Amino acid sequence: MLDSLRQRLRQLTVLLAVAGMIIFNVYVRELPFYSATRQKISPQLATQLIPATYTALIWYAIFTGLIAYATYQLLPRQTRNALHNRLAFWLVLACVAQVVWIYLWDLAIYQWALCALFVLLEAVIVMYRRLEIGRIRVRRNETLFVRLPISLFLGWLTITTLVYSTTFLTLIGWDYLNISPELWAIIAIGLTAILAGIVAQRHHDFIYAAAVIWGFSGIAVANPTSLPISLTVIVLSIAMLLAILASPTAR
Repeated sequence: MLDSLRQRLRQLTVLLAVAGMIIFNVYVRELPFYSATRQKISPQLATQLIPATYTALIWYAIFTGLIAYATYQLLPRQTRNALHNRLAFWLVLACVAQVVWIYLWDLAIYQWALCALFVLLEAVIVMYRRLEIGRIRVRRNETLFVRLPISLFLGWLTITTLVYSTTFLTLIGWDYLNISPELWAIIAIGLTAILAGIVAQRHHDFIYAAAVIWGFSGIAVANPTSLPISLTVIVLSIAMLLAILASPTAR
């Protein structure tokens, strides 16, 4: 009886955490009393790694996936599924960290906002590793409602961490070792692609790779006059997909 209550509490906590995060992002941030306090990054501080605004639409896919997971883990058959117990704390932490990150960044408290982003990234990495994607086969429902949302989340956070870390360095006046902005962008994209490619290849994860490539495409679109950046994005995106195709699937 007590164990059943604990499981139900865990399920409801996950649902409320996900719902709270989405409500904050979709509704609260647009309310007048909140919008009036938000700080905008000055255009001259923008870096060549900030993707086109359309890429932010991926958050709606992420939110949809997380709501699907939160609903899925509420099902009676999932009440005693040990996997959900292993994910619950980290998902709740991720939801809280995401809200804190956005809130602090909007208020121009950049150092602590970046710390919250790193907490968010770590929480999602822990969940991703516990899912053992690409290493063990699972039922279709688990792939669709559990693995897919976390893969998408981590893929986009890979790009998000790159963008916000670089923007923070620009805000504090770092000169990027006197490297030109275009060359720095190419180096940063290259390093991120290598890291993302390793993750995608090891886990045979097309969803993770797709989220990263989506972000890269936005960077290319945001820099229409930079042929080197566009070529870098195209070449590295193709290389990432080929690396996944060459990797073994879970047996």
